[in-house]
Amino acid sequence: MNRAPRLSSISLALCLTLLSPSVSMTAEEPNATQPQQTAPRQFILLNRAPGQGMNQAVPSSLGPQNFIEILEHFPHQPDAAVQPGVSFIFSPFRTPPETTLAALRQFLHSAEATNTPVLVQIDTEQWWEARPDLWNWWDPSRPGFDPANRENVERTGYALETALRIGWRNWGSQIRVLPPPNLAAPRYIEACRTEIRRLVPVILDWYRQLPQPKKQLFIGIKLGHETSIGVNTFHYPDGNALLEQPAEKDPVSGLQTDDVPARGVALIGYAAVSSAGIRSTGAPTEADLTRVAREYLETLCREAANLGVPRDRLFAHGAGWKEGELAYDIPINAYACP
Repeated sequence: MNRAPRLSSISLALCLTLLSPSVSMTAEEPNATQPQQTAPRQFILLNRAPGQGMNQAVPSSLGPQNFIEILEHFPHQPDAAVQPGVSFIFSPFRTPPETTLAALRQFLHSAEATNTPVLVQIDTEQWWEARPDLWNWWDPSRPGFDPANRENVERTGYALETALRIGWRNWGSQIRVLPPPNLAAPRYIEACRTEIRRLVPVILDWYRQLPQPKKQLFIGIKLGHETSIGVNTFHYPDGNALLEQPAEKDPVSGLQTDDVPARGVALIGYAAVSSAGIRSTGAPTEADLTRVAREYLETLCREAANLGVPRDRLFAHGAGWKEGELAYDIPINAYACP
């Protein structure tokens, strides 16, 4: 059978390799301190993008058929050292909690039904449309309006008046997005921890009920989504003023990734370093921004670890764009594998 046309319809938004030991843990104790180790297994994970197969806003789209459409392009070799698997990025601030939970449960059910190893990715920083109660500080005509929400978004200065109303992202083409969160804002951090506490127990409960031969289907949980400040969501100089004009008139110069820490656009991170108590005068430095992002991601990983996720099943996701930059240290902490 010629499968090329079918394969071309699959969006491989993420293809990565993770080394994960096959760990035997008791059903009652997923964080057993002395698991029985066997030979490491390697996983190649494929991520299907929202709108091109899987979408957490439509939980049924995470059904078994979407897993089958991916796996049918790989030989079925359950004992092979290298296994194909599926990952998906759940953004709990993008949909109502009940929708996110339904999508997660469907994803896990599909993994079990199709014997597919899975990695559950949880993003609390890139997409947060469903939480205007955190970000809407400027528009009283929209839900969630509260001027105090200035504390939860990034700024171009220490004054609250410099709070952002807009950001830009370029993951292939430039789009407008909401302002990036202040990664050290107490209310935002608590909202992130709440989602970890909501989602992680569902994953662990699923793992516990798996029969022993299927325990290997749980590769782990990934927290962070290229955690950083000023990269995945950036801000053009005088960007708030651009919100009043059509997007077609926006600048398109984008980032200069080697220009650390401003990246060739407006330097942000003032809110984060201020909330974190690092500085309240002078421009944030590369070290300052790295410290905030690292502490943010460590907080999430600690929360998951406290819920019972062992370190060999917990992954922290950072990224760097310039050789030798400090951002590569962001995912390093005592609770997760970077």
